[in-house]
Amino acid sequence: MLTASDLPLSVALQLAEQGWFVLPVCWPDPDGLCACPRGHIQKNSGKAPLTTHADKDATTDRAVIEGWWAEWPSANVGVALASSGLVAIDCDSLEAIQEASGLGLVPTVCRMSQWPAYIYLAKDDTPLIRLVHWGKSNKIDLLANGYLVVHGKHQSGREIYLEGDDIALLPPWVSNALHSKVETTVEIPEVANDAPPVVLSAIGGDIWYGRAAVDSEDGRVRAIEQVSAIDRSETLFQLGIKLSKANASYHTIVDALAERDEALGYDKYTDRKDELEYHRIAEKVGQSSYNLTSDIRDHPPEVRLPSYNAGDLKRQALSDPSPALTMLPFLGQLESSPFILGAAHLLSAYPKAGKTELLCRLVSEWCTLGYKVRYFSEESMRIWQARLKLANSEFDDVTIVDALGAGRHLIVADIGRSDSDVIVIDTMKLLMMENENDNGQINMALTPLVAACRASDKTLVIAHHTRKGGGLGGEAAAGGYQFFGGVDVGLELERVGQPTNRRKLHGQGRILDVPELLYERSNDGSFSFLGYSDQLAPQAIATHLDQVLTEDFQTTNKLRLVLPAPQPSTDQVSKVLREMAEEKSVERLPPLSKGNKPGATYKWRRAT
Repeated sequence: MLTASDLPLSVALQLAEQGWFVLPVCWPDPDGLCACPRGHIQKNSGKAPLTTHADKDATTDRAVIEGWWAEWPSANVGVALASSGLVAIDCDSLEAIQEASGLGLVPTVCRMSQWPAYIYLAKDDTPLIRLVHWGKSNKIDLLANGYLVVHGKHQSGREIYLEGDDIALLPPWVSNALHSKVETTVEIPEVANDAPPVVLSAIGGDIWYGRAAVDSEDGRVRAIEQVSAIDRSETLFQLGIKLSKANASYHTIVDALAERDEALGYDKYTDRKDELEYHRIAEKVGQSSYNLTSDIRDHPPEVRLPSYNAGDLKRQALSDPSPALTMLPFLGQLESSPFILGAAHLLSAYPKAGKTELLCRLVSEWCTLGYKVRYFSEESMRIWQARLKLANSEFDDVTIVDALGAGRHLIVADIGRSDSDVIVIDTMKLLMMENENDNGQINMALTPLVAACRASDKTLVIAHHTRKGGGLGGEAAAGGYQFFGGVDVGLELERVGQPTNRRKLHGQGRILDVPELLYERSNDGSFSFLGYSDQLAPQAIATHLDQVLTEDFQTTNKLRLVLPAPQPSTDQVSKVLREMAEEKSVERLPPLSKGNKPGATYKWRRAT
């Protein structure tokens, strides 16, 4: 009998010996995130196949199975249902279990996890389909195709394992339900359970419900009664485009295409053992020019893109006495500010490092100069009220937009209608990218945003997070390099030790050298610009100490307080003083020969 503690390889081999076709599946880490080398999104953690063709690659071959688990020893175990002659009743709620039990659940092998799945032997005439969201509860999945994870770890941390030894024959009500799904060819009614997963445009809704399709004669979308012959593949592709424009994720598009292909009776790919063709359509959607602006998509014959003579631009710049770049102030500083009027900026920092607090302070400063700010936030208005209550500035020219869940298309459209001078996106999460490591996805999300702001000379500031390991030259920003490469100025915000309210801002720009800037936030919420981080280099501190040391002994803190701004921390001053004492230019009381004692107060003077 199999148990939850059995090793995945042992379980896979035992199942293969009894004729079940197995495959390796992704496994989660203790936090529920993908732990396999593929880096799946959290939704698919613990259940995404590791083989190229999913359940099509499932096998009973011992050598192949041993090879798989030699490469991925921790992989969860999946079973291909159709090739194994199995059907699973997967119940996703207590209500679903009660409904299925009422219909009749013969004792059988059960896959235990967050919710149980009852496994039965299929009949010879069992349709090889997946009937999901079935029953009055809408929570029963009848699975005669695809694969089922039967052993390992769920992303919630629960054990996944098989319980029971004797497998029973499929209950008649399941067989009848699957047969009725195959035989149903009625026109699709517009009921709640048949609704699209996102809010579609009018044309998208028509394609979804089968009222419109692509005509194979000329490739155009027409009302269904005007279509001579439906181009099923192109119709599914056009539906994918409409889903993408409504902010549907990659996997939502895949699932929706598979469901509509069957529900509308197209059956273009429903006979396939996996959803590979729907994945291909979804990938094609992501790469399609239909997701670009209409000017690019329609390929206009006339010149439409703005163009300028470089010589004229140079002469115009030389004749203008004002600076080539106009800077927005940074805590009262213009000359050293890294924020360029009309440019795109990326501000990255570790979570809770103070990005929003800094941006809140900056936009209030910019408003005093007459700039209007539109601030797209992922936080609730309750949080904003609490934050603004503590702020010392006025915010009458700042409009806060509750943009959580809106997606990039609505945000870009909102920016196009806005008369604001500055656009803040806090954070990049609002763009709802499925994979932040995919530079293609980053480009598709970021470029329309930058272009929308550039078209009306708006300044764009996007808040983002940094990777745990940090990095230099833009490598600290989490995700793909296109985050940093797609903007004009990339900035990184860091904590700088003691005192804990001190931060360092540094980065790189296209034609702008960004110095390492230091600032502090006081307990009363006010911000103070301190200077440049090179002023706190050990040699700079030593030079300043040499100017304030006397022949009388003074404590470390007393010396620190008379140093010019930005003042280093006590630890920095102590370290430099010890180095100076080792070099015999400073004397310590008690002397260095007495060693260092925790909590002791040391005094210093110029060496005599």
